Amino acid sequence: MSIYSLERNYTLSFIVITTLFSSVIGQLPYVSFLLNTFLLLGGLFIFYYKINKNDTFPKSNKMVLCFWGILLIVSLLHHITFIDIKFLFLTSLQLFILGSGYKYENREILLKNMRFYLKVFVYIVSFLSILSLLLYYMGIQFSYRGLMFIRFFDGAFDGLYLNPNTIGYVSFMAVAFIWLLKISGKINWILWFCFSINIVCLLLCKSRTSLGALLIFLFFYKILQETPKKQCVWFIILLLFLGGMIFYSEILINVMGFIFSKAQDDTLNGRGILWLEGIETLNDYYMWGTGYGNFSHVMLSRNPDLELMGFLGGGLHNFYLQTAVIFGVIVLFFFLCLLGSILRVRLKRNNLSVYGLLIGMKSFIIAVCFIAFFEVHMLYAANVLNTFFWIFIGVLLLTKSKNGEAIIYRYSLL
Repeated sequence: MSIYSLERNYTLSFIVITTLFSSVIGQLPYVSFLLNTFLLLGGLFIFYYKINKNDTFPKSNKMVLCFWGILLIVSLLHHITFIDIKFLFLTSLQLFILGSGYKYENREILLKNMRFYLKVFVYIVSFLSILSLLLYYMGIQFSYRGLMFIRFFDGAFDGLYLNPNTIGYVSFMAVAFIWLLKISGKINWILWFCFSINIVCLLLCKSRTSLGALLIFLFFYKILQETPKKQCVWFIILLLFLGGMIFYSEILINVMGFIFSKAQDDTLNGRGILWLEGIETLNDYYMWGTGYGNFSHVMLSRNPDLELMGFLGGGLHNFYLQTAVIFGVIVLFFFLCLLGSILRVRLKRNNLSVYGLLIGMKSFIIAVCFIAFFEVHMLYAANVLNTFFWIFIGVLLLTKSKNGEAIIYRYSLL
């Protein structure tokens, strides 16, 4: 088995495991420990294999390497704990294995594997969602490790997932991925059925962030295919729309509070308080941050009431703010530079199936950047949203080198 084939199989395992982590399955005794151990040992073996084979780091991924280096240096400035080591190693797996597009070798392998990855995720999520709906209509509810499952909480459905926000973003992903499967090839009636199920779950969970992410995904999928002039027109329309939302924000907040069953005086579900606490902490730790392992201790020592606000479960509910608080504004700056280099990637129309898939990947990354204003997924955890985020980044980075372009835009001669 070649190193590239090994990496592709490992990526598939990463997808399956992180998808299961989003549900009650990941909470079962020893399951999380065993699966995390498998990911860590498997990744360590691949790193050893690559070093032993003198596999050089791809030129197009130098921005990723630069970001990782800055992240490592800042982390070493703090007291290193086991949690820090685990985070750095898990992040390395995401950046250098999931985020490496060279393992797909040629366009045929790329298209085949991407479609297979998307299908596996969609089928797992759809099965869990169908089972959630069936159990709910059978009147079956249960609690496990302090979490309630198969219920409506504040009018929002959570099913077998950890909370309504989780079923929201996995349902958004499933809908978006079925869209990508449709534009990159044929899909069967089973996938259309899965599409319907995930639309239903997306509406039942009442996740405004996930619904907004789906709209952003579809919007950018449309405009990224337009000519530069038309793109400018669409962006002007978008800015006018955002300006209108800000101008009528008070009315909009009241309407959203009514539709999504949220109290009109706290439509952000406590996020506003967390953000203010994060900003105050950032004023004291803006250069190098608190450190990953010390983050919770610092925040709770400043305000013990944060533990009652869901802080430990969801952090600051803003990826950008939390990154700045943990690692300082320098790491956040380099991460934004990495994102900027990816979003500036220009795609060719050599093959409609591949082109549509790449446009969809880019649109998905933009949608995830929107989600990051309200959740923390893009680092810090073995999370399936984060998994696909780095997989797609790895593919898009291929366009930044001639060898990478050859993988995307030409068939293998073998």
